[in-house]
Amino acid sequence: MALNLRYLGAWANRTESAIEIQTNRLTKRVANEVLKSLVTTTPVDTSKALSNWRVSVKGRRTTKSISAHIKGFAGSTRAASAAIAISTGSGVIASREAKKTIHITNNLPYIEGLDNGTISLQPSGFVAKALIIGNAEARAFKWILK
Repeated sequence: MALNLRYLGAWANRTESAIEIQTNRLTKRVANEVLKSLVTTTPVDTSKALSNWRVSVKGRRTTKSISAHIKGFAGSTRAASAAIAISTGSGVIASREAKKTIHITNNLPYIEGLDNGTISLQPSGFVAKALIIGNAEARAFKWILK
C-alpha cells in the first residue's frame, strides 16, 4: 500500500506543477487580449491615452503617465503608437512568473472620462469591453494536464 501512495504523491506533484504552468499560460493569454483590446479601442487624438496603457508584474501597478509613444493629432499616429504599446506591454506580460499579479494601468486623469464617453464623441465603455474579451479568452482556454 505504501508503494501506491508514493506513486499517488508523485502524480499529485506532477499535476500541481502542470496546473501552475497552465494557469500562468492562461493568465498571460487573458492579459494580452485585455491589453490589445484596451489599446485598440481607446479613443485617439494625440495617442497619449492609448500609449498610457502600461503593464507591470513587479507587485505594484504603474503610477506614472508617459507621453504619447508617437505624437500626432486627430488619430494620425494611432497604429504606430498602438503597436508600441502592445509590444511593450506584451513583453512585460511574457516575463511574468507564476503567481505574480499582472497590472494593466492607465493613470491619465481623463481616462475615465474617455471610457464614460464624456470627453470623446467615440463609443464609450471600452474598459468593460476589454474585460468581456478577457473573460471570453479565459473560457475558451484548453487545459492540457499531462
